[in-house]
Amino acid sequence: MVEGLLLGHGYGKVSKREIQKHIIAGEPVFTTQYLIGQTIYNLDLKIDFFVYHPSKYPDGLIIECKWQQAGGSVDEKYPYLVANLLKTQKSAIIVLDGGGFRPGAQKWLEDQALKNDKLTVFDLVAFTQWANNGNL
Repeated sequence: MVEGLLLGHGYGKVSKREIQKHIIAGEPVFTTQYLIGQTIYNLDLKIDFFVYHPSKYPDGLIIECKWQQAGGSVDEKYPYLVANLLKTQKSAIIVLDGGGFRPGAQKWLEDQALKNDKLTVFDLVAFTQWANNGNL
């Protein structure tokens, strides 16, 4: 869904190896599973989507997708996710959906976004609306 929105809003999908060439050319592009830096544990940090737009996101935008349909421990990893995203110092969006996460986990993520102007949390519908309102 996120990839479809990016393509529908004029972004080209490029390989990880080619993205710098397109950024230098000033083209709106994205790539997936991109190595953005190091985690708080000094391990490689790969993100779901790295988005570049010359006027909207000249420093890049990170989009992380977290789908949890059934209960489990996935939402216990949200603090690690937030710490890693904030470490990049880039704007980041977490698209959270599926309904299987604990209500407290969703509220905690939303509270983190309120405290950090580089972080936004959407469900899939809200992200789609945000994108279709010209923000992507």
